Amino acid sequence: MRPFAILFLLPALALASCGNERAEAPASRVAGNDPVKPLKFPRYGVEVSVPTTASVQRTARPGVFRLFLGQPLVSMFAYRRKEEIPRRRKDLQVARRRLIKEVERRDPDYELGSSRLTELAGAKAIELVGDQTISRGRLRTRSVHVYKRDAEYVIELLAPPTEYERTSREVFEPLLDSLKLSGKVQKPPEPKTKKKKKQQG
Repeated sequence: MRPFAILFLLPALALASCGNERAEAPASRVAGNDPVKPLKFPRYGVEVSVPTTASVQRTARPGVFRLFLGQPLVSMFAYRRKEEIPRRRKDLQVARRRLIKEVERRDPDYELGSSRLTELAGAKAIELVGDQTISRGRLRTRSVHVYKRDAEYVIELLAPPTEYERTSREVFEPLLDSLKLSGKVQKPPEPKTKKKKKQQG
């Protein structure tokens, strides 16, 4: 068993089930000076502020939400981890190498632009920036993996190259700065079982 789990959901996979949502998403431009509103997701231990002009969609586990910014899209995921997660710099460096290999294995067209170890919401994190092709269009991805307590959080920005720099600077970075993470992701509810009716006789 690996000492910690590495899970990176490529935007291509994350968007595979939401093509219709992207087509119907508002095309309005979201800017950094737009007013923001707080969002809370207690089951995932997440608090964040997002632009009021953006369209927010809650998603099923392990997803937390999607944020439509016109063409760009921000997605967030939260995972409970039973395995030990990377905390020391040495472990984070190993995790980064494994993460890059996994991304390239899942998407041979992915081109890594940069990677770094960082911190977010008081926790250790790994950030990857790269380019990939989805539906014949070239897109840039910025993905931040945050390891806190027994949880792994993934926050991703997906945008056309012409929109990436502005959206990353004006919208994505303020969103990351507003993040508060508890590191406690609740277990999913147990499926309800139907009680069998007693036969009379």
